[in-house]
Amino acid sequence: MMFNISHQHGTYDAIATPVREAVRRGVTVRIIHDARTLKDIEGVRPTLRDMKQWGVDVRLADIAALGKNAAGQYHAKALQVDGEFLMVGSNNWTEAASHENREAALLIRSRPLAAQFRSRFNADWSAFDGVRPFVQ
Repeated sequence: MMFNISHQHGTYDAIATPVREAVRRGVTVRIIHDARTLKDIEGVRPTLRDMKQWGVDVRLADIAALGKNAAGQYHAKALQVDGEFLMVGSNNWTEAASHENREAALLIRSRPLAAQFRSRFNADWSAFDGVRPFVQ
């Protein structure tokens, strides 16, 4: 799972509650978050700290170390579920994005596309230099 939820724009219960409940049921939840936002966006660190406390495995991505433009960011908002469903979109998963912004997202039911996404996610997850564990 890769997405951005943040205290920055108020509460994030719409996504936080299902994530917390999934972890309690034994679902493995992994999140890659852009490392730069820890210092640039207020609220990111407490959100990631909350998720770590719930049992979510969180890693931080340094896009430059992943071989991309140093000015870029890890900006993907996507969710892959059970190897079959893939959601990709423009939305940060915050209350503000859900209720105030004009966002777009697609929910796709496709094992081949979910597998392609999972492959890219796993490659980024395993990148030695570009992705590191989040430490509170």
